[in-house]
Amino acid sequence: MAYSPTLRPRIAALALLLLPSLLLGGGPMPPALGTPPGVDDDDPAKPRRPDLTDPIICLNVRGFRDFEPRDEPTLTPDQKLEVYYEPFNFLILRDPDAGPYRAHLVQDVHIRRAGNPRRLQSLPAAIDYAPRAKEPPTSLYLHTTISLKDLRPGPYEVDLVLRDRLGDGPSETTRTLSFQVVSSLPDDR
Repeated sequence: MAYSPTLRPRIAALALLLLPSLLLGGGPMPPALGTPPGVDDDDPAKPRRPDLTDPIICLNVRGFRDFEPRDEPTLTPDQKLEVYYEPFNFLILRDPDAGPYRAHLVQDVHIRRAGNPRRLQSLPAAIDYAPRAKEPPTSLYLHTTISLKDLRPGPYEVDLVLRDRLGDGPSETTRTLSFQVVSSLPDDR
């Protein structure tokens, strides 16, 4: 392979980015999913906005990081729209006197025609999840199943609105997914 002066700086920059993580513990670290107070250097009472991984339209969901994504987000009205994601950056509190840790997440769902702001279906509090556990509930996933029975064929968007009920301030995040409703699918799907 011939020497390329443009290749060397790119490799050096990549090595500089990876070097601290390799020296400090063996590899890239996944993002912290939940955020218990006191874990980071920020003020735990500081308002934080909950966030979520990129939502995935699935054929089925079996559990935490155990799902089968759809090749294409195309469904018939008889099928259900199944969406998987993992929330993070939500507030985790510990009850006084060393009680259990707790979090409280609520998800609303809004379906509309693609590009149209008018909602065709709204499911307020489609998920209202308030876990309590001895350990901080940081490895969570949310799975939503939505009926498409009343939708005519065409392009649609689903808005997932995630709210942190324990957080103060801007405690809402919205993600939008596009999908298509068709009258029938080819036999190979």
